[in-house]
Amino acid sequence: MAESLGLAIPTIKWYRKKLKEKFNVASTAQLIRVAIEQHLV
Repeated sequence: MAESLGLAIPTIKWYRKKLKEKFNVASTAQLIRVAIEQHLV
């Protein structure tokens, strides 16, 4: 994903961490579930 977006892997990890904090979830799987439920993906 990082390569296709032209971003570094640490940048992707930082964004994922911030999104997990924003949506108050503990895991990436939960974050994906929230994104699907919110029609973000």
